[in-house]
Amino acid sequence: MSFGKLERVDLRDIWGHEASGFTPWLARDENLAELGQTIGVKLELVGQERDIGSFRADILCKDSLTQNYVIIKSQLENTNHAHLGQILTYAAGLGAKTVVWVAKQFTEEHRAALDWLNHISKEDFEFFALEMELWRIGESPIAPKFNIVSKPNEWQRVVIEASMASVLEEEIQERIQERTRALQQANKALESEKQSLTDLSSTDQLTGLYNRYKFEDLFEFEKSQMLRHNTKLSIILLDIDFFKSVNDTNGHNVGDAVLKELALILRASVRSSDVVVRWGGEEFIVFTPKTTLEQAQQLAETIRDNVKSSPFSHGRQLTASFGVTSFEEEDGLETLIQRADRALYRAKELGRDNVQIDRHNPELN
Repeated sequence: MSFGKLERVDLRDIWGHEASGFTPWLARDENLAELGQTIGVKLELVGQERDIGSFRADILCKDSLTQNYVIIKSQLENTNHAHLGQILTYAAGLGAKTVVWVAKQFTEEHRAALDWLNHISKEDFEFFALEMELWRIGESPIAPKFNIVSKPNEWQRVVIEASMASVLEEEIQERIQERTRALQQANKALESEKQSLTDLSSTDQLTGLYNRYKFEDLFEFEKSQMLRHNTKLSIILLDIDFFKSVNDTNGHNVGDAVLKELALILRASVRSSDVVVRWGGEEFIVFTPKTTLEQAQQLAETIRDNVKSSPFSHGRQLTASFGVTSFEEEDGLETLIQRADRALYRAKELGRDNVQIDRHNPELN
């Protein structure tokens, strides 16, 4: 009898992005059922990317038994403080009774934080920490596995409560004071984290696209992946032609509507692996991992045609100009943007409504 070798698969090899890959996969009925079975809760999907104030919860469910909200936070990387602050913000905003944090790996600090939350919370509040693994044998289909690293401990609560009832009044008061101080410190940290998340929000408030801050994070990750796997990486920088005249003629409200409509066109034109970013004003970036310069140029031409043929709310036809370039080994984000901007400037000089490329070697342009 021969046996296969059990191999672990890196999450990033399957899902390139949390928002466009991992989260939609996790929100499928069969995967929610597997997750719910792991934590002992039957989950009913309410929605993905649900707005909570200025933030968006990854997955929102309900406990089918109690009908209480369940927040699910998905993370392809190791846990960090930002995601901890987000799940607490989401839970507070919705009054959720159950929080499930799924990540590649939990640091000891974040696992201890959820243990502490389970320790101090009322019995109907639950915090789960699950590490996500992928496995396969040879060429077999990849199998997901959820490992619980933190969960509510009802037995521990009962023991602690019984113990507290038996100690002296002075010891009880001391513990209450310690808990009050800990709660005050936690609330202060949470408020600080909420403010940081507000300041560093990754989403452009007008269009709903990623902003510059998020793009910088995505670029650094994709750069490391590209260098590691020897793949390509390109960007498309585009600018609405004569956008100032839209604002001057129709007003800024119409201009804002045009920007939102363009964002929808861009999202509909790109592939699932691409990322659309509002770079600033009427400038946008399409970030295309695993894409050659020629492929990005073709994609830019497709977007150009879609923009030109789409009706806008102000009743006028619009066009856009495009600058395309590809990453070179010595590039940083600044040099990459400079080349794309140079190509965009040339597109405008050539009459607008066209696509220009900029290679690292100017003689090849």
